[in-house]
Order: sequence, then C-alpha cells, then structure tokens
Amino acid sequence: MNAVLEVTALSAGYGETRAIRAVTIRAEQGEHHAIVGTPGSGKSTLLRTIAGLHPASNGTIRLNDIDITRERPEWRKARGLCLMPQDHRLFTSLTVEENLQVGTHWAASGPWTLGRVYELYPSLKEKRRALPGELTPGEHQATAIGRALMANPRILLLDEPSDVESLDGLTEEGLAIVVTTEEAPDGAGWVHRLVDGAATTTRTAARCRR
Repeated sequence: MNAVLEVTALSAGYGETRAIRAVTIRAEQGEHHAIVGTPGSGKSTLLRTIAGLHPASNGTIRLNDIDITRERPEWRKARGLCLMPQDHRLFTSLTVEENLQVGTHWAASGPWTLGRVYELYPSLKEKRRALPGELTPGEHQATAIGRALMANPRILLLDEPSDVESLDGLTEEGLAIVVTTEEAPDGAGWVHRLVDGAATTTRTAARCRR
C-alpha cells in the first residue's frame, strides 16, 4: 500500500543546534503512530517540520507520493495534512463554532462538517456560542481537534493530546494519526522513540486499523 505520509532522513534545528536527526517515518492509511520522548527530545519540532511550520535542513517529506518538503503550510493542509499544535491556538475572540469554521480555510475536499464534528463531540454543540476561555480543558482540545478535522485531513498530527480515544473510529475509516506523547498510547501500532533527536521505530501488538 502507498504511504499517506513518508518522512525520509528528516533533520531540522535551530541555528547550530540539531533538534531532529535523520528521522524516517512511513504512515499508511488508517495507521496510528506515536512519537515518544521526553520534553526537549524534538517531538514538537518534528511535527512542526512535517506541517511546514519549521524548515527542514535535510531529508524529504512526501504526502500521497508528492514531495511537499518545501511547500507552504497551507498547501500541505489543502493536500490533506493537518496539525493540532500543543497549545491548540484557538482564537480567543471567536466562539467555538467560529473556531471550527476556521478549519475550512485551505481545506481539502471531504465529508467533515459542523454537524459531524458535533456528533463526535456533542458537548461542543452545547458550547458552540461559548468563547475558548469558558471551556473545560477537554472541550478546548476537542475544539482544536474538531477544527483540524474540518480541514478534511488524510493524516492528522496531534501534538501532546490528552486523549485520542474519540478518534479510534476514524482510523477505521482510513484516517492516519500521528501523536506526540511521553508514553506510548495503547492504540498505537507504531512507536517512534526520540532520543536526542534520533528515532528508533518499533511495531507494536496493537492493530493498525484500515
């Protein structure tokens, strides 16, 4: 099967400091990957580089067999790659529903609508007119994930999510998920452990959903 995302020997850094070193990841449709490491190991830099928010110094990033290594972030989003950042970055002056609708900008074509996000996260429908500051931490994250889903991604990058169980059914529909975490979640089919920016990859006993 062709990879949805193929990262090959990817390196990136800040000045002379190398944050990630020759990282290789291959994610297929419906797979759940976990990037595991301690704070400062390069997890967020890896996701930001894949999403186009940080420049790669070496290596390649391919999405659906198209080289996107030098593409702008919004073009990657339009091709089906979306990132939920660690701090969520919701617009504090916009309501929940308005934040969700932001996700439609540069979106790929697909089935995600406000109605479907509200089916996945019913509490957001009740809070649709609330501002982010009025939400619980779980609702705040759900809004950030919902906004990402509104872009109709084929692969979803989640930086330090507190919970991904709500997305289990979506991997069965073919959505590929890559999460960063300090401990490997039970559902991850592939675990990439980052130590000083270098990754060691293992296949787990978890079923990769397709």
